[in-house]
Amino acid sequence: MTARDTIDWAREEDARWAAAFELRLVLHHEVPSALPGQALAEVRELTEESGAPAEELLGDPRAYADSVAAERVGEKHTGAVDLSGLTPAQRFRSLGYAAAFTAAVLTCVHWAQEGMRVRVSPAAGLFAVLLTAAVLACAVAAGLYHAGRHRAMSGWCLAAAGLLSGAIAAGAGLSDDPLFKLPTPVVLIVSALLAATVRTFSGPGTDDWFRGPAEEPDDARWIRRLGGLLRGRHGLGFREARGHTAEVRSHLAASGTGAQQAYGDVAVYAARLAGKTGRARRKERRRRLAFGGLTALVLLVDEEYVRRGEFGAYQFWLVLGVLALFLWEALVRPRLQRRTK
Repeated sequence: MTARDTIDWAREEDARWAAAFELRLVLHHEVPSALPGQALAEVRELTEESGAPAEELLGDPRAYADSVAAERVGEKHTGAVDLSGLTPAQRFRSLGYAAAFTAAVLTCVHWAQEGMRVRVSPAAGLFAVLLTAAVLACAVAAGLYHAGRHRAMSGWCLAAAGLLSGAIAAGAGLSDDPLFKLPTPVVLIVSALLAATVRTFSGPGTDDWFRGPAEEPDDARWIRRLGGLLRGRHGLGFREARGHTAEVRSHLAASGTGAQQAYGDVAVYAARLAGKTGRARRKERRRRLAFGGLTALVLLVDEEYVRRGEFGAYQFWLVLGVLALFLWEALVRPRLQRRTK
């Protein structure tokens, strides 16, 4: 249920105006989750008091959404979220949910193709445990990347690579005789438990863990974190981020003051440096890279099913679906976005 659905609009035209306003505010701006509801409640009160429709009072809903975002989204919020409007903990949660959902879908496919029993062997159990741990380690690394902590991220990436290598080694023995068989619904419950575990460990305090030590950082760590935030959270290129950190470093050397005293909170200052100019372009570039990487991975793993024309295999349709999604993201969606601007 969206924010506009919770408000009883007196006129149908106001409901349509609210839908266009909320769509623009949510899709084109990184705003706090409570802001659309607050803004629409104020619009409802204004239209009720004046008796005039929302468009007559406030003009075009998309322009009004832009003005609300510009006036009411502060640097503190912008500095805490990435280009998709997610905090590091929310990024970790979204990737964990995606992993649980993928496991559930693959389990359902197995159910349809092989029956409602899943054979479990020592190798299969070890493979599942190590692969799950590797995926969660990757999700933690992604959260640390968006938190600007690239050194900590590197450690988690190495851990993920080690776990994945162990899973691949265990997968070589998947032909072992099964110890027992599990009903497929039990495996689905395990996927649900994975999602619940991710939710438990991505609560409000998780962002503090991703942020790192609470004490005031020394200048070297502050500058390193600044560069990490500019690249990981705000999508700046390596050279541009390095130019900003070099400028900060030279200013501190000349002034003799500490980074925290001179510039304040590093996340807020990173958002100020990145600015809103070019933010949409950086977001689109990151989105395309993500979909391009996903497409390349699926093609690398499953392209043989398409090459052999195995129409009965889910991998065949997975490749076609991912390719269609990539073409949509690369060609169709940008054109539709330009038309709506």
